[in-house]
Amino acid sequence: MLTDTAGSLAWRVVERFYRARRVFSSVHDRYEQIVQSYVEKFDLPREEIRLAPRELVELLSTQDLEKLRDHYLMPLKQACHRLFRTEV
Repeated sequence: MLTDTAGSLAWRVVERFYRARRVFSSVHDRYEQIVQSYVEKFDLPREEIRLAPRELVELLSTQDLEKLRDHYLMPLKQACHRLFRTEV
């Protein structure tokens, strides 16, 4: 049976971190684009814009956030726990 070494687990943590960061950046960039469109639409600084609940919901995609959590952050968390909470 193959077992993970500390080195292979460390690389798995690094790999999963950067995958999660890439997906997070995509979600964040989309959010920033939508906010920027409201800045241009209302011609106000972003700190002064007050959106209706319906518009607020459109800022973030719950499906994208769930995918980030389930497919990228949870595997990262599991790899971190295997590396840092157990002896290899």
